[in-house]
Amino acid sequence: MKPLELLFLGDSLIDYGDWPRRLPQYRVISKGIPGETSGELLLRLDRAVAGHHPAAVILMTGTNDLFIGDPATTAQVQRVVDRLNHFFPETLVILTGLPPFVWPHIKEAAQALNRHLRAIANRPRGCYLDLEQSFVAADRHLFSADGVHLNEAGYQVWQHLLGLTLESLHFSASDLS
Repeated sequence: MKPLELLFLGDSLIDYGDWPRRLPQYRVISKGIPGETSGELLLRLDRAVAGHHPAAVILMTGTNDLFIGDPATTAQVQRVVDRLNHFFPETLVILTGLPPFVWPHIKEAAQALNRHLRAIANRPRGCYLDLEQSFVAADRHLFSADGVHLNEAGYQVWQHLLGLTLESLHFSASDLS
C-alpha cells in the first residue's frame, strides 16, 4: 500500500515547515515558495499540481499579500481554491488560516483575512484549519525573531492541529492513495 499523498502549497510558512519530516506517515509534496503572494501562487498553480494526485491539499497563502496590502487577496485565494477543486474534485482542500502575527497592523489584517478564508473553505471537500485560536491558547512564544515566521514550537502546534484534522477526517497512513 502506498501512503496518502499530501500536497502543501503556499509561501515561506509552508516551505520552512519541513513537512516530510513532520508527517512521515504520508507522502508529502511541499511546494512552498518564500515571498510568494496568493496571486503568484495562482500563476504557478497549474505547474505546481501537475502530475500529483493528492488525498489532501494543505494551502497556506496570504501572508505576503498582507505586507504589500493587496486588496485582491480574498478573490485570489478563492480562485486558487476553485482551481484546486477543478483539478482535484475528490480531494480535500485544507485552507489554513494565518496565525496571530505579533505585528499589530498585520495581526488585525490577518484576523480579517481569516474570516474570509473560513468562508472560502466552507464548501464540500473543504476544511478550515484555525491556527489563530490555537496559537493564542498555546500561550507561549511560537514565532521566530521576525514575528512572522514560526519557530519549532509554532510548527509543532501547527503539526499537531493538522494531524488532528486529518485524523478527524479519517485520513490514515494505511489508506490507499
